[in-house]
Parts: sequence; C-alpha cells; structure tokens
Amino acid sequence: MARVKPICFYLPQYHEVDINNEAWGTGFTDWVNVKKAMPRFRGHDQPKRLGSLGYYDLDDPRIIELQALLAKSHGVFGFCFYYYRFGKNRMLSQPTDNLLKMADVDINFMYCWANESWTRAWDGKTGELILHQDYSAETWSGMISDFEKAFRDRRYIRVGGKPVVLLYQVDQLDYPKAQLSALRTAFQRETGEDIHLGTVYCHGLTPEMAALVDFIVEFPPHRLPRRKKVFIEMEAFEPALGDRFEAYNTVVDRALSSLKAYPHLYPGVCPDWDNSPRRPEDAFIVVGSTPEKFRKWVDRAARAVLKKYKHGDVAAPFLFVNAWNEWAEGAFLEPSERWGTRYLDALRMGAKRSWLKLAAELAGTDGSKRQITRASATD
Repeated sequence: MARVKPICFYLPQYHEVDINNEAWGTGFTDWVNVKKAMPRFRGHDQPKRLGSLGYYDLDDPRIIELQALLAKSHGVFGFCFYYYRFGKNRMLSQPTDNLLKMADVDINFMYCWANESWTRAWDGKTGELILHQDYSAETWSGMISDFEKAFRDRRYIRVGGKPVVLLYQVDQLDYPKAQLSALRTAFQRETGEDIHLGTVYCHGLTPEMAALVDFIVEFPPHRLPRRKKVFIEMEAFEPALGDRFEAYNTVVDRALSSLKAYPHLYPGVCPDWDNSPRRPEDAFIVVGSTPEKFRKWVDRAARAVLKKYKHGDVAAPFLFVNAWNEWAEGAFLEPSERWGTRYLDALRMGAKRSWLKLAAELAGTDGSKRQITRASATD
C-alpha cells in the first residue's frame, strides 16, 4: 500500500525584483508585510516571528538547500512552486533557478502556474493593475519552455511517467476547453511528453471545467467546494476594519466533507490562515489552530486520499499543504519563534499515523492480513 506524499505550496517571493520595488517601494518583499503586522484582537498572534531560518533572502542559494533538508526530514515529498509568466517576462524565478542548478538538493518539485493579474489587492485596491495576465502566444511559448527545462530534472514530480502541471485558476481562461486542449497539445509537441494536468479548486469551477482536467486540488481555508464560510464573532480592536473570522475546526470539517464533491479532488490542509499582514482592512483570519489539531486533520485527510488512490479516483497519494512559507497569510510550516518545528512535526506524525491506521483497517477487513507494499517514488 502506498504512503501519502505531502506536497507544499511554496511562495517564491522573498527576494527583490524590479516590478515590486516600483509598485511597493525599494527593498520590498513579503517580509515587509510580516514585520509591520499588528494584533487585531486580544490574543491575536501578530506579528509572526520567524524561527531558525530567519528573514531569509531567496537570492541566496543556500536557503533552498536548508528548506529542502528541513522539509525532507519532516516527511514532505515535494514543493509546488508558484510560477509567474507575463508575456516575455517571467517573475520570481530565483528559487527554482537556484534549485535547477543544485542537482544534489534532495527535494521533489513541480510548478503551479499562478495565472492571475497582479494588482494592489494587498492595499485593498484590487482594481489598480500592476501586471496583466495575458494568454498570448508569447506567454504560452515562454511557459512551455520553462516547464520543459524543469521536466528534464529528475526531481520533477510525475504520475505514471507524466510530468504534473497545475493551473491555479481555470476559470480565468477565456476559453477553457479550447485553451486546455491547446496546452496539452503544445506540451506534447514541444516536449514530447503528455502532461498530468490539474487545477486548484476555485468558486468559478463548473462541472464542464472539472471534466477537462485530470485532477483538482483543495486549497483551504477559502477555496473549498462549500456554499459559504461560517463566520464567528470576535471582539476586534477596530470593528470598522471589517475583518472576518472563522473557527479552525469549521474549516477542517468543511474541507473533509467537501472531498465528495469530485472523485478526482485531492484533499488540502493548512496549518493556519491569517492574511491581516497583507490586508489593512477586510482580513480573513482563522481562529483556534494548534499543531495537534493540524496533526489530526493531516491524519484524516491522508487516510481519505489513500482510499481515493486505492479506488482509482486519483492517480497518486498526494496531500497538498497550503503552505510551506506563506508568512503574510499565516499559512506556513517553517519554524516560528512561537511553535518551533511543531507544525512540521505534526505533518510528519499525521501522515505516518494515517498510513498505519489505514493499513490496520485494511488488514482487518476480511479477518486476514494483507500484504502492504510501498509505492514507487513517481506513481
């Protein structure tokens, strides 16, 4: 029986680029938002204080090596790097550029094309455009070339021999059916490989769109197949800011119950969520997370995906984690001053226990033990 393979979304933003310096000020990275955060209610854990990795700069290739060691030692199968492409310009590529040059760094990886325009949404100015996401021939060509280079790396994540490609938001495409078909054809023509194509769940996803992809990924707390969030009352310091709060336990329950929405929907988990460092107002804050609650969620989600894998609904036993390092959204596994490595420990333990529990469950199904085998690194 296969073991669950956690894949963590990875934000490659913690290094300076010209467009961010122009839009937000010289020297900008997300650490600026992390450091200036303030508590919004009594007991609110803000600002977040980093642990052993410190306020790192991803221009330094040693950082990806340290992150890989830390992740691997805690049972992380791989990183899912956000990929950004606007016409001839690729953005925030330094971490993966470094990784591709460092063949001895032992971490699997894949790309998620974050196909959204960049706006000043962090300032609440969603309509103010920084970079427009287009789907021009120049964008497609540049993207396929970048992915093809990654495919050649032995660490790129594959399923059934096919490289895995994730699209962040399928409903942002102008013509999803035609464009996804063209994308598959272009990859096959340019790389000689068929891709295993998926999308992150979004609220604009239709059954017709879902049928166009090989898999869908949950992205808690907000991108789940549910009708609405269940907000709770908190005594906020400044109610006029319009912050919204949801209980961690509610997010967990909704994420697990949503897995029935699509057979090929992979479970997602998140250690926490709090985007108030990026949102001067109208923040979305999840309340009540602990490492132990996260461990139990990982355990249940991992058993769910192992069952889906056993039944053939999904092609691999992946569990997606939001996220490895989204510090300004409170979703991170990296060590913090408050928790140390306890969330990483919870991920490792939850994934391990899920396998042992499911193995025992299956062994007792017909009163006799079943042989348990380990899946290959790519299937």
